[in-house]
Amino acid sequence: MRSQIAGEAKDFDPLDYMPAGKARRRDRFVQLALAASAQAVGETGLPDSYGTLVGSGAGGFLSAEEHWRRLESHGAGRASPYMMPRVLANMAAAEVAIEFGLKGPCLSVNTACATGTNAIGEGFRLIRDGYLQGVLCGAAEAPISLSFMAGF
Repeated sequence: MRSQIAGEAKDFDPLDYMPAGKARRRDRFVQLALAASAQAVGETGLPDSYGTLVGSGAGGFLSAEEHWRRLESHGAGRASPYMMPRVLANMAAAEVAIEFGLKGPCLSVNTACATGTNAIGEGFRLIRDGYLQGVLCGAAEAPISLSFMAGF
């Protein structure tokens, strides 16, 4: 590829933030969302009434590619039961809410490159307009692959 630039977190190790079994069942974008959330929340935690608003423009693009290759070579009988939870873009928000015990609204924004900004803006509105006292907001992406880069 002509472009050799990508905003990759090369030294990221999901095992610093979750057990190996959980890491294997999650796409990298969810791993990154959980790690960033853990860093943001720190040791203090959040009240369980807080909401979650974490988005992704591409979702589990890498897992979708991996699953497609598996289906092509082994057939539909070899479909992974984790395929959909690894691929859906709303899984970052869901996994963050579960991990931190957040029982407020759990929402996902999917607005391409503006996803993170939109998530923070919507979180601001939810607090400003009195719907929530707090919300954990952000976005995560991990679609660095040949097909994704070629598409862009």
